Amino acid sequence: MNFKSVAERAGTNRPVLYRRWNNVFDLVFDAVRARNLDKAGSLLSEPVNTGHLRTDLLQIFQHFLDLSNLMGPEVLRAMVGEIGNADNALINRLKATRDSNLEIINRVLDLARHRGEQINAISDETKLLPFESIRYQIIISQQPLTTDFMINLVDEVMLPILTRQPGVEEHRE
Repeated sequence: MNFKSVAERAGTNRPVLYRRWNNVFDLVFDAVRARNLDKAGSLLSEPVNTGHLRTDLLQIFQHFLDLSNLMGPEVLRAMVGEIGNADNALINRLKATRDSNLEIINRVLDLARHRGEQINAISDETKLLPFESIRYQIIISQQPLTTDFMINLVDEVMLPILTRQPGVEEHRE
């Protein structure tokens, strides 16, 4: 993916694209974001509240499954290729993505607490683990996201971290 091929497909020329986007990553990022907002809505504008933490988390990650299917793995891999050329604008976009992921998960956790669910206090890095795991699955492992992957992520990673009683050890046989 490069400006030349995008310009040809769009029926324009590269200078037009360069006036709007500094690099291919910015162009792809904006295109994907616009397509995702159009097709799947935004978790930031439409908070998830199914009544239970587990189903809230499953709905969030189903949203990410739907978005990854809209984008396709090739687009995500192309975006990763641009990360190596990191400039300030790219770093700011990646930080904004991290911040929005935190906002999404914090909203879900706040709603669960408000409903009376016992939720452990965890670090932002831990809250971001499922999002990082999703990216790893798509980009590094090059495996498609599946509903089973999302269920395992919620049931085996997030719920034990978020709801395990501190100091209570599990005994395995």
